Amino acid sequence: MDAQHVANALNALSKWPDEVEARDAALRLAGRLSSDARLRQSMDMQHVANALHALSKWPDEDEARDAALRLAGRLSSDARLRQPMDAQAVANALNALSKWPGEAEARAAALRLAGRLSSDARLRQSMDMQHVANALNALSKWPDEAEARAAALRLASRLTSEAEGGARQRQSMNAQHVANALNALSKWPDEVEARDAALRLAGRLASEADARLRQSMDAQAVANALNALSKWPDEDEARDAALWLAGRLASEADADARLRQSMDAQAVANALNALSKWPGENEARDAALRLADLLTSEAEGGARLRQSMNAQAVANALNALSKWPGEAEARAATLRLAGA
Repeated sequence: MDAQHVANALNALSKWPDEVEARDAALRLAGRLSSDARLRQSMDMQHVANALHALSKWPDEDEARDAALRLAGRLSSDARLRQPMDAQAVANALNALSKWPGEAEARAAALRLAGRLSSDARLRQSMDMQHVANALNALSKWPDEAEARAAALRLASRLTSEAEGGARQRQSMNAQHVANALNALSKWPDEVEARDAALRLAGRLASEADARLRQSMDAQAVANALNALSKWPDEDEARDAALWLAGRLASEADADARLRQSMDAQAVANALNALSKWPGENEARDAALRLADLLTSEAEGGARLRQSMNAQAVANALNALSKWPGEAEARAATLRLAGA
């Protein structure tokens, strides 16, 4: 198999990442990529981007990681490989590399691509809403790196610039894009561009005309969006959007009860932590008490939730619940967590 065959096969197999046969075949190809320098060298930018995107579906597998890091090394060292990458290739490569944020090769390649995003206005302009959301989400894995921050703020400016179609871009984002973008932007809460973009997105979430956007958010998206919005607790747009989401968490409707029930330990802790930034708001209190009930109800898997919380999650939940010391639900959940 030549470079194109390997890249295409990996891309195809990645469509079934949970199937043993697909995974095993992909990992054999990954092994070839790791061991065959000539094969890697013959790959063009599209092959590299596609292969990285595919390998990122198995981030915990040694073979996939090793092959991805070898390809990342090529991206870092070869400007001619990076330069012809289009918006889709850059977004896919960044998204893939972000699956290994602690690896030096992945970080170095991502920062090279971030440099392109910062300097290439035409590249940024050609990115659609999914590219922007994915790139922001990826860059946020390296929030302390100047190149990642600079690229993220350039993309944030696109979301607010009416001259660059910011309103159209924001309006075309679906629930997952909005949640991912908010989560990413919250990594730079003190940067004006990040705050302004986040508040524009918050405006969409808080709009009565956009109830379908809020309603289509799953548990992870709601928790991520709340966590992000809580970084700007004094901003009206952030508060209003958070309270709309809190209303969903507090609702007795069947769909919203299922939403709470589908939250894992991290999502519950993050949501509680976020809601505690507005302790005087009825919607925030009601949602927090519903989540507190979730932690104490054995019928709803409270013991399992408490047991799966790590030390940070427990500390965050306890700190949040302490904002409502007079509420029986908060007290009961606190005592259960204290005894966990």
